[in-house]
Amino acid sequence: MKKIFITFLFIVAIVLSFSEKGVGVYSGYPENGAYGRLTTDSGYLDGILSYNLSFGSIGAAGDYMFKSNFVNNTFGWPFETHFGGGVFLRLKNFTSIAAGLRFPLGIDYNIPKIELSDGSYFNLPITVFAEIVPSLKIIDSFDFEISISAGGVYWF
Repeated sequence: MKKIFITFLFIVAIVLSFSEKGVGVYSGYPENGAYGRLTTDSGYLDGILSYNLSFGSIGAAGDYMFKSNFVNNTFGWPFETHFGGGVFLRLKNFTSIAAGLRFPLGIDYNIPKIELSDGSYFNLPITVFAEIVPSLKIIDSFDFEISISAGGVYWF
């Protein structure tokens, strides 16, 4: 087990050194949370920590998203689309565990550089997004649910 953990940390360190990183927040139904995003050549890896105080739940999720310029190329709109799959784990009422599969689908808007009067640029490295996430709960009960969220990611 120790070897697996050390190998996992080594892989994470390699990925972090070669990718653009971002952190952010999101809000939606039924949960809110914090976001971490790492880019790859064809998409990005998301890590999510979430909470819902009215339901008394906390959770975590991980997704791999593919990026697409379909909307931009087809309609000329300044959006990227993303779609992918992942897993979630949720502690409900701090007593029972739920887990399952997620299938996010959404749009991203990267805030463009602004040219200033002196010819220089002001770059605000923020991406805002909106997504719909169908989920299939497998552990705790076999159930289908849909969540909707919007948020932002600051890139560094």
